[in-house]
Amino acid sequence: MHEVGELIRKVRKERGLRLEDLADTNISPATISNIERGLPHVNTQKIDYLLTKLNVSMTDLQQMMANNQSEQEEIAHRLIAAETLIDLGYPHLAEEWVEHTPDDQHPLAVKGYHIKGRLAMERTDWKKGERWLHQALRLAKEDSDTNQIIQSHLELARFYFRLSEWSQSLHHADSGLEVHPPEEDGEIRGELLLLRALTLEVTNRRAECLQTVRQAWESGSLGSPSTQLEWYRLHGEIMRYTGLLEEAGRIAAEGLQLAHRYRDRQALFRLWALSGKIQMDQRNWLQAEISLRTALAWESVISDPKRMASIHIGLGQTYTELNRHEDARLWLHKAVEYSSSCDDPRPLAQALLALGDHYWARGDHQQAASQYQSALERSQEHQLLQLEHDALFHLVQLQEQLGDEQFAHNMRQLYELQKKMRNGS
Repeated sequence: MHEVGELIRKVRKERGLRLEDLADTNISPATISNIERGLPHVNTQKIDYLLTKLNVSMTDLQQMMANNQSEQEEIAHRLIAAETLIDLGYPHLAEEWVEHTPDDQHPLAVKGYHIKGRLAMERTDWKKGERWLHQALRLAKEDSDTNQIIQSHLELARFYFRLSEWSQSLHHADSGLEVHPPEEDGEIRGELLLLRALTLEVTNRRAECLQTVRQAWESGSLGSPSTQLEWYRLHGEIMRYTGLLEEAGRIAAEGLQLAHRYRDRQALFRLWALSGKIQMDQRNWLQAEISLRTALAWESVISDPKRMASIHIGLGQTYTELNRHEDARLWLHKAVEYSSSCDDPRPLAQALLALGDHYWARGDHQQAASQYQSALERSQEHQLLQLEHDALFHLVQLQEQLGDEQFAHNMRQLYELQKKMRNGS
């Protein structure tokens, strides 16, 4: 039915006819529109009547359907090629294959909008990307196509996650899961659950994040190989946050074995970085150095300055603990460089705090106070309460040791901040 409707619309458009031009007392513009959209409840006699009005015989229709099948296969092939190139990191090569995407009535229209949306994201054309992806969701809902509705919610959840619009990302992940049949697992369910968990992680809703991790782990809804590897990273992080370091280390080690098998460079980087953090928490400084330096083997292929800043901060802190002060200074200054290019203000505040600890360990109290003060101002500017507390606490400790006249003032400020954090929690 859908294909016949699509062909009728194509003939009408080619002849320059409007819906009203074909309508008469026997068939209304609304009925013609329903036929063209392939709605199943339309009377077949109305379809026959419309074909007669267009002077299209059954022989003509069969030939058109054969030609249409060939055209659809060619469009599908182009869209698959474009999607493959985007997945491999060559979006500029995919542009050619989506230059002429199918119109809204075409059965591959939703897929076309998904790919156009992803390409717009790669160009950081956020308005177009958002428009294309919402158009895909609208068409999928009009067609009551459950699979395409779920895929559209997944694409929108990815889009908003990349824009750090956490509430929208969570909304679309949850909407996709609501539509997805609960008894069916598979890659899309695993990816929706992962986006939900990742959004909960970055918004510090760790109890809900852990619940989602356990739900995916127990149901086996871990998705594709790359999604599975991110589940290992996230599960290990959550275990680390809750203080279960042995369990976190075991999960990270299992994830690393799997990442080696798949030769997934992004996953190897993230899991080695996680291993380094766990070793730092356990104060295994030499092993932490090995893990973090191993993660840096992928520095040339990791484009995320926030992740690179985190690795450099970790190495700086590790070398500070090992009394390798010159190494610590070099790594921490590089961390400041990386974090200065982050959209997220937190890495720079964290790097400045680590630099303050480094200079204090070296006995350079003036430089330590300067770095703590910079971290404090950065945290206050962006309302990062926990980092503001950490910077102020370190500054107060240093000022108390030095007998600084600002000690009493900052101590009162610390007390007020602690009250604010308690009231807000």
